[in-house]
Amino acid sequence: MRKNIIAIIILACIGIASVVTIYWISITLYETPEEANEAPIILTYYPLLNPSIDETESQEFNVGAYDPDGDPLTYGWYLDGIKVGGNLTTYIFDASGKPIGSYTVKVNVTDGDLTVDHSWTLTVLLENHAPIILTYYPLINPSIYETESQEFNVTASDPEGDPLTYGWYLDGIKVGGNLTTYTFDASGKPIGPYTVKVNVTDGDFVVDHSWTLTVLLEEELRIATTSNPITMDPVDSWDTNSNYMLDQVVETLIAYNLSDPTFPLVGRLAETWDFQSTKFGTNITFQLRDNVYFHDGAKLDGNCVLHTFERINFFGNATGTLTPPNHVAFPHSLYKFPDGTPIFNHTLSFVNPVDDLEVTLVLNGPFGPAEGLLTYTASAIVHPDSTPVDSMLELGIDLVIGTGPFKLVNYVPNSEVRFERWEGYWRTPAFWNKIIYVKYIDSVAANDAMLAGEIDYLGQGIDSYKPTFEADPDITVTGDGDNDFINGSIYWYIAFNSVYINKTWRKAISYAFNYTYLIHDIREDTVVRAHSLVPPSFPGYNASVVGGTFNIPKARQIMQSMGFGVGWEIGSQVEDEFTPGAHESLWQAAAWVPDTGNFTDNIWNFRHLEGSSFYDDLIQRFGEDMDLIGIDVAPQPLVWWEFLEMFENHPDRLHIYYVGWGPDYFEAFNMIDPLVNPASASNFAQINDDTINALLDLAIAETDTATRYQYYKRLQSIIIDREFYHMPLTIPILSTI
Repeated sequence: MRKNIIAIIILACIGIASVVTIYWISITLYETPEEANEAPIILTYYPLLNPSIDETESQEFNVGAYDPDGDPLTYGWYLDGIKVGGNLTTYIFDASGKPIGSYTVKVNVTDGDLTVDHSWTLTVLLENHAPIILTYYPLINPSIYETESQEFNVTASDPEGDPLTYGWYLDGIKVGGNLTTYTFDASGKPIGPYTVKVNVTDGDFVVDHSWTLTVLLEEELRIATTSNPITMDPVDSWDTNSNYMLDQVVETLIAYNLSDPTFPLVGRLAETWDFQSTKFGTNITFQLRDNVYFHDGAKLDGNCVLHTFERINFFGNATGTLTPPNHVAFPHSLYKFPDGTPIFNHTLSFVNPVDDLEVTLVLNGPFGPAEGLLTYTASAIVHPDSTPVDSMLELGIDLVIGTGPFKLVNYVPNSEVRFERWEGYWRTPAFWNKIIYVKYIDSVAANDAMLAGEIDYLGQGIDSYKPTFEADPDITVTGDGDNDFINGSIYWYIAFNSVYINKTWRKAISYAFNYTYLIHDIREDTVVRAHSLVPPSFPGYNASVVGGTFNIPKARQIMQSMGFGVGWEIGSQVEDEFTPGAHESLWQAAAWVPDTGNFTDNIWNFRHLEGSSFYDDLIQRFGEDMDLIGIDVAPQPLVWWEFLEMFENHPDRLHIYYVGWGPDYFEAFNMIDPLVNPASASNFAQINDDTINALLDLAIAETDTATRYQYYKRLQSIIIDREFYHMPLTIPILSTI
């Protein structure tokens, strides 16, 4: 910039003594040279580095500048060369709606003559989001035992596709590697809780999931058994062994309170129920417990109840649609009236539309023992997702899923059946974390295993082992039998093929057997004499029923009434002491059989289970006693499945058999009907008696308990004392070990 030129002329006049002297001073003025203009200076800028932002963010830019010459400054902002913003020291870039990529942001600072600038490269990035944990296992906090391990795993994804890194921590300490899986091994670790956590990061964000893992003390119960289960599907369960095992897994709507000697009915899966039987119909309405879950996590509701009874009817072929490979369920007759009509009408039964925990079972007619029937294992509630209505669970392949205190884990034929505690049980979880039924070849091996400490529970041991068990300080023998309801309810008996063996034959045989010898000498007073199908502990027991008593002379008289041994001396007897007569050799040499029936060489077959010396002793004694009345007996031992197959498919091959019957439910009806009802698969004797059938019909329809019990008493009298269809032998009282 040029400056103004100022010229100054100075005139000085000096007067001395009237003489004026004038001096001229000549000053030459030169033009001042132009000063240099300095450019503005940018003192500060922000951000200091090239920034990166996400697509939804904004970025502020600013500068601080001054001019050395003090000139006013002007600011200009440019985005990729295009002017943006105003004459400000600040510019804000908003990425919203702008493409992903790089941008050049520049600011110019000028004093009107000179300009300086600063540029940034701004990168707009795709917005980063935290990783997402998609799945994790286990779904709930797990509990394992001190010898087990537990796998944990997660699956995760990143919205931007960034690589993920996994970190596993046990109580805050890093364990494992960069994997989606971590396995906790409890071996050697203290009992108690542990926190397992996994972190998942994309390098920026971290997400995590934690579990509380509890290591439990191993509590295992090993139970001896000499039989494999026949089935592990409740709908087909009939034998005692299968029932015992299934009862660990599945539950019924109601049950008996076994801790009360009167065995009252109590709710199990049902909190309450109302049994109504009027002229308008018979039904039972249940209010189910809330928050009850099956072992697979499915929730119990009324539809499970309807499904269960539809399935019972399907496998009873009530619908007529049962086809191979399915077969009629073994206990199907329990769920039918004598005419074959299903007891429960699953089509008319219903769930309350506003409360899926209220369900009503409609019956096709009055059925007095209905509540008792609902306590039986085959009535256990199953879920439609895990137990199809038209497909039976296959033993050893399918695992039954229930709501009970234990889960079925594994079945190895002739080895073991293994159960584990269900930690999600609706009541307090069971004490034992595992129950293992260990299969032994026979009772001797099982009893020896108890002495060797291989098992924890034996149940009913062999009579001759009892003193050894009682002397062993590591073995506890519990109960004296007097109040042992389960042991005191197993009815052991001899029965006949009633089609071929008439009442007179049955009566003679019933009086020819020495019951006292069986109880005192063979069973060593570990049993009591049974006089009826119904145990004395059951309401409705008829104490006046006696059955046959050992009396050889009377048995021979009955034989003579049929034309056998007529004219021969029958001997004499005082109490159990028999004195032979003159024709003893003739009686024992005879070999008489009925006129009809599958008899070979005039020999009666005697079917029984193999595997116990007791059976040998029983058959030997039975054969000796039958010799006294001219009957030759040949024992034919069978394994359990052969026993069932014979009864179910070839009853015509039976003459005499020995078997036990335990209650499906604690109602006298269940001790009578299955063994004498012609529709029952357990009526091996093929009894089909019009009087008995009529009384069964009356008992079924009677809802008054006292009246129903009177029908039961009449039935016992007819079956045992009048028709001699059964020879009641014993009810065991041996304590559990």
